[in-house]
Amino acid sequence: MDYSRILKILNPQSLGDRIVMAAGCGSGNALALAELAKNGVTRFELWDHDVLEPVNLVRHVLGRAHLGRNKAEAMADWIYDRNEEARVAAYPDRIEDSPPFAAGLADKDATRLVLCGVDDMNTRYRINRLCVESGTPFVAAMVFRRGMGGMVFRYEPGRGGCFNCLTEFARQHGMTIEEAESEPTGASDEQVYGLGLDAFEKNPGLSIDIGFISLIMARVALEALLPEDGRRDFPPLRSNLIAFANRPDPAQGMKKFFQAEHFFLHPQEDCVVCGV
Repeated sequence: MDYSRILKILNPQSLGDRIVMAAGCGSGNALALAELAKNGVTRFELWDHDVLEPVNLVRHVLGRAHLGRNKAEAMADWIYDRNEEARVAAYPDRIEDSPPFAAGLADKDATRLVLCGVDDMNTRYRINRLCVESGTPFVAAMVFRRGMGGMVFRYEPGRGGCFNCLTEFARQHGMTIEEAESEPTGASDEQVYGLGLDAFEKNPGLSIDIGFISLIMARVALEALLPEDGRRDFPPLRSNLIAFANRPDPAQGMKKFFQAEHFFLHPQEDCVVCGV
């Protein structure tokens, strides 16, 4: 990789020993992985049990040449095509069924970050607990239904709350995160979200809508990966939770197009994972 055009902004070599563990290689996580690969990250461990289908092409960075292939293995090829010196391990498995995932978190000889792009909230909570227990930072992203916006959350051991804390925090601030990408279960959803039922189609939006959230996710992950003494020509992020609206969404408190709100989530006292 020729990094000459970005060397005045950051030092890619400072990321050489960082490992990104990707939980999921769907359209959102794949774009974030692509951006990290272009900005100096060379070591990846990828998990996804799914295969690329024709319906995925309207949102995924992978193309027709990868149809029918496992997404993790195909994404590894994408990274190698961009940087032949990269080191990528691909696991065509579910996170919960993969001993190498837990083993990676237990490895204290490497600096790791989990990039969480799975749709299932239970899996997110499980990854959160594993990361808190192992002291591993992670970044999670959620896209709201129909691509109206999303959230990016960053967990750092010893600094701020965990993903489990986010549930109560979001409730206090009138945000909606639980099952943000799932289909409705009935009228109770309409009460909770205050939206018409037509907003509950299982469709997270255009690739452009997803892309905004993925790019924020990649930027937050890059921030977490850079060493404190690493060269950078931009200030550090102070927030650990970013809510972004692609378009006005009164139900989420967003009144403008492309509106971002920054928060710092402290540990919640009643959190069963990291609470004090």
